Amino acid sequence: MRRRSPRSPLAVGLLLAALLALLAAGCGGPEPVTDDRGGTLLTEAGIAHAERTHAARLDLSRLRLTREQTGLDPDLPARPRARTTDGRPVRLALVGPDGTTTVPATGLEVSFVGEADRAAAVRWTERSPTRAAATAALLAAVRTWGLRREDVGGWSETVVNSRDASARQLIGAAVSPSGLVVEVTGVVSSTGRQTHEWTVVLDPDAYRPAALDVVRRTGRLPTGLG
Repeated sequence: MRRRSPRSPLAVGLLLAALLALLAAGCGGPEPVTDDRGGTLLTEAGIAHAERTHAARLDLSRLRLTREQTGLDPDLPARPRARTTDGRPVRLALVGPDGTTTVPATGLEVSFVGEADRAAAVRWTERSPTRAAATAALLAAVRTWGLRREDVGGWSETVVNSRDASARQLIGAAVSPSGLVVEVTGVVSSTGRQTHEWTVVLDPDAYRPAALDVVRRTGRLPTGLG
């Protein structure tokens, strides 16, 4: 009876490599939906996960948001959006240099200008079922976002005194306790429902000391910003 010759080490190594490759191909893990710091990726998988779980997190602690950080292709135009279809908002956590603010976002958009690597702004909307709820939300933003109380009052007067069924007006800009520069616009639909459109400004010039002083004193962004 003939004895089989033992396989050479090279042949065994090649066989093991082939088996490992087959296992890897058949057992690929799910596409990641967050980065290594817990920030939501703005890929299709990341946005779908945010919409499904009604939760998202963007790390703006360095006052910048890049394509690489959010998993986007650096060579393609991008304007990622998240929007739920069941009426429930996404709990959006915005991490600033000095803290985190969580908001109920019914729509989220991150704006990249052309093929720029850094996002220009993060935008989201907040809807209120009644005028009283909308006013309460803006008054709460005096504390959470640093919005000036007189700017909230000015918008409330516009809503009450407007002769049109609908209205749209810049409410104001502010520097939040978390260290982010924000701007909010109020919109009243023809049905009377109120929406607040919020923007975190990521232009580095908005964070210069002189610019921050203008925002705090006037409730407006300096000319040329926003």
